[in-house]
Amino acid sequence: MVFTIHRYIFRDLIRVFTLSTIAMTLIMSLGSILAPIQEFGVGPGQVLSLLRYSIPVALTYVLPMAALFGATLTYGRFASDNELDACRASGVSKMAIIYPAFCLAIAVAIANLLLSFYVVPTYVSKAEHSIRANAKQIVFRSIQRQGYYKSKGSDFTLVADAAIPEKNLLIGVNVIETDNGRSASLTSCENAIVNIDTHKRYNNVTVVATNAYQLDPQGQAFTQELPIKAKLPSLLQDNIKFQKLEKLKEIRLNPVMFEPIREKAYEAYDQITLELLAQDLEINSGKLYQMNNDNSAILFSAGRYDISKGKITLDNKIELYEYSLSEEGAVDKLLRKWSCEAGEIKLENSGPLAKPFIILEGASRKDSDGYVGMATRYSIHGLALPIAIADKLESDNILDSINTNIPTITKPSSSLNGMVVNLNRQILKIYGSIVTEIHSRLVFGVGCVVLILMGAALGIINKGSHLLTGFGISSIPAAALIVFMTMGKNLTKNAVRQQGVTEVSNHGIIIMWLGLALLTLICFWIYRKLLKT
Repeated sequence: MVFTIHRYIFRDLIRVFTLSTIAMTLIMSLGSILAPIQEFGVGPGQVLSLLRYSIPVALTYVLPMAALFGATLTYGRFASDNELDACRASGVSKMAIIYPAFCLAIAVAIANLLLSFYVVPTYVSKAEHSIRANAKQIVFRSIQRQGYYKSKGSDFTLVADAAIPEKNLLIGVNVIETDNGRSASLTSCENAIVNIDTHKRYNNVTVVATNAYQLDPQGQAFTQELPIKAKLPSLLQDNIKFQKLEKLKEIRLNPVMFEPIREKAYEAYDQITLELLAQDLEINSGKLYQMNNDNSAILFSAGRYDISKGKITLDNKIELYEYSLSEEGAVDKLLRKWSCEAGEIKLENSGPLAKPFIILEGASRKDSDGYVGMATRYSIHGLALPIAIADKLESDNILDSINTNIPTITKPSSSLNGMVVNLNRQILKIYGSIVTEIHSRLVFGVGCVVLILMGAALGIINKGSHLLTGFGISSIPAAALIVFMTMGKNLTKNAVRQQGVTEVSNHGIIIMWLGLALLTLICFWIYRKLLKT
């Protein structure tokens, strides 16, 4: 008899739950893809693709609410039709009747945890790959609709009067590049060709400007052909919310695996590389300093070396000698001598693969064969760091390399200090985000069981009123749980933002689990009241 009753309740429960899930999922999925449609201007085919990828994200929130709605309505109708009283008269207890709701609650909790920890990150990755694979269409459609293209998280804005996607051509083009929100350069041209190189985690956009005028803080220039490259970062994958459990643990052990942290770590590493080089140049001031590339040995000296963000400035009587290398790699014959008053040393590439290159401004040239000439700008690329500096920087962990070499710099620049402080603060924020994200998923998943059981009980208690009354009342504890989860996240986030904080506080985690504990106590109180009636 009990099995028959359970099957009867299960049938109604699953029917309401399924219909509610379908309706809510469609509504939430359609709502979630409106932003990408507006921002990226995706086509009709991509809309269907994004809709498919957004369904698992919607299900994470829809399943608990649909199960809560189904439990409240099913048990409320069961009680209001006096079927509950008939069961009790036959000797079936109320707790036995709740068994179908308990089974549904366990199933929803497991599904929610699997979705949040594994399925959603996978589908978010697929959604981003779908958008990135159609980057060309997105760029040109955005320009056709809005007159410009700006990718979230990038320092690159492309403005054009007209776009011809078939030819990869833009007409009446302005390219605006910024550095941390401040204008860095403006390039204006009549026509430009846009090439997009798609990578696994990002896209490279190259705008080849024809007859271009460029304006930057160093001045203005004209060139017949100017390639401008920009990296368009990840949109969703570089968000802690959309990482699998294993990935979260890996990032916790090695933060450099997370792209936003890796970028800041490489920035600090590059600055340390330059400052170690500048310090060595100062020590050897007045002498010729040697660095080699694959083709030649470069010996140079300058009257003064100044370190700033991203470069070493050379001033005052710069002399540079280029020598050929023998088969054994030793300095051989003098090729040419350069003299000028201004120059720079920068890094090409980034991180452990970075190599210095030298730029000379307005340099006069004298070759070994007597040829004399002048160059507006001359650069020497692919230089290897001196062995002493390379050995200091060599490490399997870039963070260890940064922390080890900072004390060896006698006078670190304010730029380097700011980068290191910002890097450590970002790492602490990521630690806090990882901890709160894992616990919030667990709290919400476990909380599904409590919420659904509470909905079934409230449906029975409110049998005399409208069926939706029980659902409305049972939604209040669900909202309260979400409030506690949000409070916990914000508490942890605000704590790691404070100056001088060196570790993640557990107070936010305690708040989350305290909310679940209070919800569980309320559930026990409701069932105690239910069993007494």
